[in-house]
Amino acid sequence: MTDHVTGDDVNTGTAGTGAAAADTADIDAWLAAVAIDPAVRELRPDYRALVITAEGLVPGPSDAQGERLLAEAEETARKWLADGPV
Repeated sequence: MTDHVTGDDVNTGTAGTGAAAADTADIDAWLAAVAIDPAVRELRPDYRALVITAEGLVPGPSDAQGERLLAEAEETARKWLADGPV
């Protein structure tokens, strides 16, 4: 038995189209459809998924402020997760 799972670990009903295909007008329904595949749950009962949505974002190039905020968030996450399994 291996410790990896092929295919989508989290089933959002948008396989092959990505999360961007979700209808943001009905984000609650989209979030309600997110599920962990039973095969993943059987293999790893401790598996957890985090789904985050955002609306009104405009894609564009990174700037110094965004890079600084991202670096700070990464450092905070490293500190929070340093003492235990993720």
